[in-house]
Amino acid sequence: MHDNAFGPIGVAQFKDFLTEAKHLRILSVSNCGLGPEASETIFDALISNGSVHLEKLCISRSRVETKGAHALSRYLDTYSGLEHLEIFQNGIRGTGSTALVNSLQGHTNLKHALLNDNYFSCDSSRVALFTLLRTNSTLEYLDIGSSNLDEEDESKQGYELI
Repeated sequence: MHDNAFGPIGVAQFKDFLTEAKHLRILSVSNCGLGPEASETIFDALISNGSVHLEKLCISRSRVETKGAHALSRYLDTYSGLEHLEIFQNGIRGTGSTALVNSLQGHTNLKHALLNDNYFSCDSSRVALFTLLRTNSTLEYLDIGSSNLDEEDESKQGYELI
């Protein structure tokens, strides 16, 4: 469904599907103009389903923002099988970026994560990110470019955590 500007109105149309689907493993809603409320609707539907354990989630350029990242984190906390996450360019900041990365800690099969163009500018999100790098032995590809990790002292602190 990616690259379709269906936004919150469109999400309302397939919310029931997400609530009832039992074998969904890949969800791609990148560049759909969701916004934080529609993102929250998606993840609340997946939580209420209880059977959907996505292996691949693509939700980049969909304006997830902090509120949507918290909803995604709640969903990711319900299972541990995510292998591939694309969530770049979503304006996720502060507590949202911290919650997101903390929720990835339990996904020990995570191989591919595109988190770039979000904000890891608070200490807690940086610590969570560097902890993920240190503890996840399956991660093969991580993109955190343009995520406000430019300060030399902070990068040094990160290397020490790893």
